[in-house]
Amino acid sequence: MLTIELNQSDVKALKAAVEQAGKNLDKELVTAINKTAKAGVGLMAKQIGKDLNLPQREIKKGIRVTKRANKGSKSGQVTLRESKRPGLQHFKARQTRVGVSYKLLKSEGSRSVKSAFMGPKPGVKAPKLYGGAFIRSGDSRLPIRKLHGISPWGLYVKKHMDDETKKKLSDRLSKEIQKRAGQALRGF
Repeated sequence: MLTIELNQSDVKALKAAVEQAGKNLDKELVTAINKTAKAGVGLMAKQIGKDLNLPQREIKKGIRVTKRANKGSKSGQVTLRESKRPGLQHFKARQTRVGVSYKLLKSEGSRSVKSAFMGPKPGVKAPKLYGGAFIRSGDSRLPIRKLHGISPWGLYVKKHMDDETKKKLSDRLSKEIQKRAGQALRGF
């Protein structure tokens, strides 16, 4: 959970603009906070996506606005849930002759797991395996175990992305408050 402080000079400018336009200061602050929280979801996903070779759609599954600002509470909260590691199929895995190749991080090259499989033959995925990559645990056909990649939550925590997120969201909140002040003065 991140805590972002309001810039008092921005709040004073908004208060002056709102009083001049005859609008409600609380409503304008709530709107700015909620818009910033909504933008925080995309910002966190983008930061994780810079390092992790995972589609934004998969990253955003674990990020939610868990608390919205209202009249009584002038705070919003964006949460990245602790998640299970997604299967290798989400990391552009593909069946090759020797096993399964995949790429976890954008800064690294492709890796491969020998003797892993994704389907009955290269290029064809078995529908009952849901596109997952598997490897046999022993010499016999069964049991098999699913192969997993890195979770977005784990990468976010390990790389300490909180500081960068906090700074960018603070800047975004300041811009939203200035935008609301400008709209109040223009009469929107």
